[in-house]
Amino acid sequence: MARVRYSLDFEEIKRSICVLDALTAVGWRPAYQRAKGGRGPCPLHGSKDPRSRSFRFTANQWYCGRCKIGGDVLRLWALIQDQEILEAAYDLCESLGRTPPYR
Repeated sequence: MARVRYSLDFEEIKRSICVLDALTAVGWRPAYQRAKGGRGPCPLHGSKDPRSRSFRFTANQWYCGRCKIGGDVLRLWALIQDQEILEAAYDLCESLGRTPPYR
C-alpha cells in the first residue's frame, strides 16, 4: 500500500492571501491606497510616520525603499512575526481564519 504524502501548498497561500490582508491582520494602515496597491510606513523597520511612503505593496508583492527588501506575503509575514517560512505559513492562515492548503 502506497503512503500518501501531503505538503503545504505555499504557492496557493501566496495566490489566495493578498499582502494587504496580512498587513491589516497586524494592525497596519496605508497612508495612500489605490485599487492595485498602496504605500505607507514600513512595518519592518518601525517607521511611525503615517505619511511615510517608503513601504509599497500590490496585491501579491511588497517592497520597502528604506530596508531595500521585498517579496511575497509569506516573506512579509515571516519577517514581521520573526518566524521561519513554514511556521509563518501556518500562522498566517490561522491568523486570517483560513485552512492551510495542502497538495
